[in-house]
Formats: sequence, C-alpha cells, structure tokens
Amino acid sequence: ARYPRAQNEEAEFLMDTADSASGDYLRKVLLDIENEPAAGLKKLIRFLRSGDTRLVIVKPSPEFKGKQRQFHAARGIPDILKLLDPASPEIEVRTRAAEALHLLALENPPLSQQIGLHAWIPGSFGLPELLGMVTAGCGPDAKEGGVRAAEEAGEAVWALVVSSVENLEMAADKGVDALAHAVVSGGSARLRMWAAASLKRLVFDFYDTVDGSYASRARRIRNNHHTRVRLSQDAGLVDALLEMVRERRVKETTPRGEWPTHAPFTARNSLSIEAWAAAGALAALAGSEEVAKVLTDREAGPALCSLRSSPDALERVEADAAIIALEFEGCPHQQKPEL
Repeated sequence: ARYPRAQNEEAEFLMDTADSASGDYLRKVLLDIENEPAAGLKKLIRFLRSGDTRLVIVKPSPEFKGKQRQFHAARGIPDILKLLDPASPEIEVRTRAAEALHLLALENPPLSQQIGLHAWIPGSFGLPELLGMVTAGCGPDAKEGGVRAAEEAGEAVWALVVSSVENLEMAADKGVDALAHAVVSGGSARLRMWAAASLKRLVFDFYDTVDGSYASRARRIRNNHHTRVRLSQDAGLVDALLEMVRERRVKETTPRGEWPTHAPFTARNSLSIEAWAAAGALAALAGSEEVAKVLTDREAGPALCSLRSSPDALERVEADAAIIALEFEGCPHQQKPEL
C-alpha cells in the first residue's frame, strides 16, 4: 500500500462525511450499526467527536453540537440503546454504544432526556445497564475489557445525569452505591474519575429545573441529606476521595498531557486526572452540615486549599466550590479561579 492504513481510513472518513449536513452520512451509519454494530458505532463516534479527543470536554464546539442535532433528527437513539443488552457477549459493542451515548448526551438536555425516556421501551436499555457495566469494571477480578467498558459507561452516566432531572431521578436509588463502589474499587483512573464526577451530581439535592440543579425559584424535589450522611460514614469512600485530592492531582511537574483539561481520552491510567472529580464529590457531600464537620475533621480543608493552587483550571474551580461548601476559612487569600 502506498499510504499507511490509518491515513487511508481517515481519507475514507472525510469523503464519507462530506455529505453529512444533509443527513445522508448518518443514514448510512445507522444502517451500518444495524448490520455490523462494532464498525458502525466506530464511524458514529468519529463523526460525533468532530476531532475532539479531550478526556474531559468542558465546552463542546458548535460543530460538535451540530452533529448531536443531526443525530437527533435521524432518530437513531433506539438503535444505540438496544446494543447495551447485558446478555450480549460482545463487550466491544456495549463499550462503543456507551461511548456514543456519552457523546450524544453531553451538554444536551433535550437529547439526554430523550435517551432516558427511550430506555423504558421494551427491548431497550439505559441507565441501569450502564451502572451494571460500571460495577463490572471494579475489583481485583475485573478484566481489561470490562474496565474499559466501565469507563465509557461511567462517562455516559455522568453526561446523562448532569443534563436531565428525569435521569437523575432514574439513577438515584441504585446509582449512588454503584458509583461509590467504583470510586473505591474502580479498575482505572478514568473510571474512578467519572464515578466521582457522577456521584457529585447524585448527592446534591434535586430541583424541578431542566437539569435538576439549584435555581433561586426552583422547588426542591429530592432532599439527599440522608444519602450524604450515609456516605460520610463509609470510611473507605471518604479515604478514597481525600487521597484523590491530596495525591492524584496535577502538580508543577505533571506533563500538560496528563492534566484533566488537556489530557486526551487515552490518558486513562494517569492518576493526575482524578482530583478534580473527587473535589466535586466532596463539595456535594459537604451540603449537609454534619458531613461538612466530618470532612473538616479529616483535614479536607487544607487539602482543598492546596488543590486550589493547581495549574489546572478544572481542579481550581472544583476545589474552590468545595472550600465554599465546607465554609473553610483557613486558606491563604487567593483570587477566585476561572475555568
């Protein structure tokens, strides 16, 4: 061959997506997913990513959002959800289906809500199956394929629960314990990171807003005080979160490619990606006064102060929110971080 295989594949991808604005490419991809799920999902993921390979996508690009809208118009959600079938022996297909769901739900409340509602259709699957995949990636017996699947499932859970109050309510009862277990026993840094980030959202109280987050005139529809207190009594969880903040953070010597705001999604085993998510979970737990006291007694305040001086913006923002939630006043004076 004159050109390397990767270059040939990229050239084919560019030619195939030239007509994507009209939806022709997506129709082809959905047909591919029906006939050859693994190959079809690979094409869909590349299409949706639009070249964005960041580990943590804080703000999707306009092109990224446009691809989500095109998929929504193609009505392909059921085609993806049915591939999460836990009875399927094809772990690669379930892994890619979970990745596709994360990319579709990311910062997209309408699509996220639709994904959650479609999961009720007979023969379809959703958050319960994703949480099952997360659990399968935990513990010493977890196989590599299961850990990778759990990483994608954990990220999909996060994308779904941060965008839709309906998904929050659906995941609340079983999700908290599954995610707490993954924070402690997850088989990779990336899995532990997304578990902590998802746990943060499930531990805050829920309000009757689109995404369930607090708003000044919103009505609280779920008080998670008892959940926060129960989790604070789990010494293993609190230990894990504090270790992530203290030890698994960006330092001055950490290569930029291992910062959560700059790392590619392939940096799945870099311990420095964990602290920002752990800080967010601690902030959520501190929403109950008695839990904040437990965390203060465990010296969470100084650890978060140290994290607030991180060179990574995401760590600074999450640390600052946690310090405010703890009402900790022992930090040196610093400017409020910006993301």
